[in-house]
Amino acid sequence: MRLLRRQLEREERAAGGAVHEAERPYQRAAKRPPLRGNWKLVIDAFLDGYHIRHLHRDSIYRFFVDALSEAQPAGDHIRAATARRTLPGARDVRLEDVDVRQLATPSYVVFPNTVLILHPDYTSVLTMTPEAPDPTRFSHMMLIPEAPRSEAEEVHWAKSFTLIDEGVFLREDLTVVEAMQRGIGAGANETLLFGELEQAALWFHESLARAIART
Repeated sequence: MRLLRRQLEREERAAGGAVHEAERPYQRAAKRPPLRGNWKLVIDAFLDGYHIRHLHRDSIYRFFVDALSEAQPAGDHIRAATARRTLPGARDVRLEDVDVRQLATPSYVVFPNTVLILHPDYTSVLTMTPEAPDPTRFSHMMLIPEAPRSEAEEVHWAKSFTLIDEGVFLREDLTVVEAMQRGIGAGANETLLFGELEQAALWFHESLARAIART
């Protein structure tokens, strides 16, 4: 994973970030009612890699190695990479010769409320805008390098968007976030315990506390 991180750093410097591959990328966005959960819970959900095996068992887990991810703070922002199943078989491959997104899925938390997920062939841009302590406006925008040039390409991107937006984010991640909010609202627990694999979430909350203290 250290070699993978170095390769990711090189790509960031060379390309200015993979999300900028096209000057004006084609967009597809979803609109939905406000999420019944605090916006910070959504950020937390995208800051660990170990939940994939359990929460996404029937959707995207088949693409990933269980609990193999690495995160790193960059000021108040956080960057991470989650290993795909192709990574263990690439031990003898020069990382300079491959697309890093075929071996791992990089992600970024752009502080305070934006998450970028770099899938193998497109990028998800997620924004979480609080409307009150509980309801959150969740926005997902899909960026691809260029507009579809054929009906087949349009079908491909529509299918990809539906899989990640409805099958993963909506039915799995956001459903759990709402369940967590209901649990917190029950008042049974005065504190929340973060585990060893949730260090990145603590970085996020520490940055948030510093930002609030400066106001």
